[in-house]
This record gives sequence, C-alpha cells and structure tokens, in this order.
Amino acid sequence: MKHSPIKVFKGNPPRPITPPQAKPPEDVGFWRFKPTAKWLDISERSLSEEVRLGHIRVARFGRSLRFDPVDVRAFAEARKSGGTIPVKEGGA
Repeated sequence: MKHSPIKVFKGNPPRPITPPQAKPPEDVGFWRFKPTAKWLDISERSLSEEVRLGHIRVARFGRSLRFDPVDVRAFAEARKSGGTIPVKEGGA
C-alpha cells in the first residue's frame, strides 16, 4: 500500500474552510454585504437593487458596503408588515 507524499507548505499553511455565517453577529458594528443578504434571505443582486433605490441605508468604506443592523431590521420589518419603505429624496 503506497502512502501519498507529505505536503510541505512554503510560508503559511492554507486556512481551514469555515462555513458561511447564517446570521450576522447581533448588533456588533456593521454587517458585511453577503451575510446581510443571507440574513434577509434575498439574493445579493436584490440587495444591491434595494441599496440603489435607497430602500435600505448603507455605509460606504471605500468600495466596501456595510449595513447598520438597526437599518436592516427596520427594512425587514417594513417589508414584513406591508408598510412603506421611505425612498431617499432626489432619486438614485
């Protein structure tokens, strides 16, 4: 029975694969884009469209988008109860 050769890593070994977060951390800082879409149970494209339309507030740090958990919950609550979502003035 042959054994496979031992892999020798130069530099740092590869990081273990971690499963994606099902929910963003509760009210600790800002949420990232992908976990926010997953938490809302919508596609990333749909989340992008909601941001573009001004239906959900976003903080921009360079090219990164971050979401305040309070705003995300308000957006979800407005959708759940059939309420209206305020649209920012001046269009997109």
